[in-house]
Amino acid sequence: MKSIWICSLKLQPAGPLTFRRMPSGSLPIMTYPFVPPTALSGYLVRLLTVARNADWPGYGRDWFAKGKKGKPAPGQAYVLTLGPEYRPLGAFPAPGGWSIHKTRRQGPKNFAHVEFSQIVRSKGKVRQDFQLHHWEYLFCDELTGWVAAPEPAPLERLRTLVNYGGKAGKEGFLVVSAVGEPQEARRRSGAFEPVGLVPASVRPARGTFFHLYGHLWNADYLWINGEKGGVTGYVPVGAWWETGPLQGEHWSLGDGRGVALETPDLFLQGDRAAFS
Repeated sequence: MKSIWICSLKLQPAGPLTFRRMPSGSLPIMTYPFVPPTALSGYLVRLLTVARNADWPGYGRDWFAKGKKGKPAPGQAYVLTLGPEYRPLGAFPAPGGWSIHKTRRQGPKNFAHVEFSQIVRSKGKVRQDFQLHHWEYLFCDELTGWVAAPEPAPLERLRTLVNYGGKAGKEGFLVVSAVGEPQEARRRSGAFEPVGLVPASVRPARGTFFHLYGHLWNADYLWINGEKGGVTGYVPVGAWWETGPLQGEHWSLGDGRGVALETPDLFLQGDRAAFS
């Protein structure tokens, strides 16, 4: 492609946030200092559903994986994401405008335990095993999200999300305060200030390296309602953040900023049309 389209979103936190860093253990709950692209994808598809006056979608049985006699296999979770025409790039606080608070937090030892989070608990004697987590919270006043697409029409739909909000990540609530107009980003070579994440292959002189995951899209994934296409797994991704100016091919935003050429394709792999 010679160009793609990108729009920005302003996200307002209602309090502390946790976007769990992986891989991780059961006791240390660490957070990314930003909204990962996969988390932004699930958050936005839920808001688009609510904006159509539908209920906030949750997780349930896998709607498409078939068990015996063609029925859905019980107990399997499905992955709710935007379609392959979108490339969420993540959402990021302003440089120096964020901090991570580390604390202790008590939680259930058995993750199948449901009594811990219930307001009204059963009257009978219930065994409650607790453990102490080492928990991290991200604090910031605002995050700027970025979403790319091969044409402006999908991004125009995101403009209906202003003033909608919902749960994001493992902990926290975000409200969409503004959505920018889709902007054409042409493929360029030269110096640029990256917005968001940079592929591990770039090897910048500075920055922080993170292990993340991307979605694996399967065009043959069949939903019970007849729709096809869905996420069948995850792909490990290495990426840099806060690298400073870089040199190389990128999608230019026209003001000295840009998106590294490979970034849109990192977090959605499989049966999809590549951007680069």
